[in-house]
Amino acid sequence: MKLGEWKEISFEPPFLPPSGLWKQAESMSLTSELESSAISFLKDFTKVLNSKDAKKILAQTFFRAKDTSEVRYYPYVEADELKSIQGMTKVIGSTWKLDPIKTKYKLLCNQQILEITNQKGEPVISSKKSGSIPIYLSRINWKWVIVR
Repeated sequence: MKLGEWKEISFEPPFLPPSGLWKQAESMSLTSELESSAISFLKDFTKVLNSKDAKKILAQTFFRAKDTSEVRYYPYVEADELKSIQGMTKVIGSTWKLDPIKTKYKLLCNQQILEITNQKGEPVISSKKSGSIPIYLSRINWKWVIVR
């Protein structure tokens, strides 16, 4: 093997963390309709972020919060999630903005996760106060869900 040459190595973990994502997420193909639909979802999500309504924000991020807790073998506690969201909204306020221009779409993990970034690989949702949200979406029951 030469320096700089890629070699694929297979890895079989002894077990998979208890995630519902892989059983529920649909496989996707990149199409203009899929990309347009994802951006439409993110426009709505940005409005919810700017509402500063912790319960609405949690409703949009519920799958990610619950699945992440399960993968980490940590109990999901809604009150803790709401407190975390309230802290974020207190610091960031209503300064979230989506930059849907020059976006880059990449399918990950058996085409079950769609990563959306700008051309530099940075998050497309950011705030004026240095906050940003990496975007990883999946389709579950034909609806967009924020994951990981």
